[in-house]
Amino acid sequence: RNVGRKALLERSSALLSREVDIEITSRYPRWEPLHSRCGARSRRACNFIICYNSHNMTKRVVIGTDHAAFALKEILKNHMLEKGIDVIDEGTFSDESVDYPPIGQKVAGVMLEHKISGVFLGGSGIGESIAGNKIAGIRAARCTTVEDALMSRKHNDANMICMGGRMIDPDLAKQVLDKFLETDFDGERHERRLKQIHEMDGYPYP
Repeated sequence: RNVGRKALLERSSALLSREVDIEITSRYPRWEPLHSRCGARSRRACNFIICYNSHNMTKRVVIGTDHAAFALKEILKNHMLEKGIDVIDEGTFSDESVDYPPIGQKVAGVMLEHKISGVFLGGSGIGESIAGNKIAGIRAARCTTVEDALMSRKHNDANMICMGGRMIDPDLAKQVLDKFLETDFDGERHERRLKQIHEMDGYPYP
């Protein structure tokens, strides 16, 4: 989209006031990167391109796993990268045996600092969801079906999804993750209930 410098600054200020992520890029020398990166329908060159994501759109996700789901982590990480999602990888980085609670703490720390969603994997995803829910501010949901992912977001505003590398087919895991990341929270009566839950750990919601 073509914009002048003054209009660009005004638009940037407005977006920042709404707490959205902004990416400003200079002129692209070729048509394809312009078209694919910002989704512009026009292929005309412009001086500045502004791409932004509201808080309801996923731009960055943090992922972590123990050794049992290392292979699945790599599959899901590449899947997200192919969809244009920025992925922060907190390990582990091999299939050598490790304990999962410290990794969960790392994933949760990044989530809370950057206010982004998290993916925490393990052999079954059960221990991972237990660990995640021990951390104030984390709402971890172990999901094995697309419907699980849908409801965990719509009714529970889950911000961490847990899956088991030994329990779920990688292709299904991609579908489950996609549904989790694309589904918005319904709010209303569910928000009241989540506030009651967060009173238990003292972490403010939202």
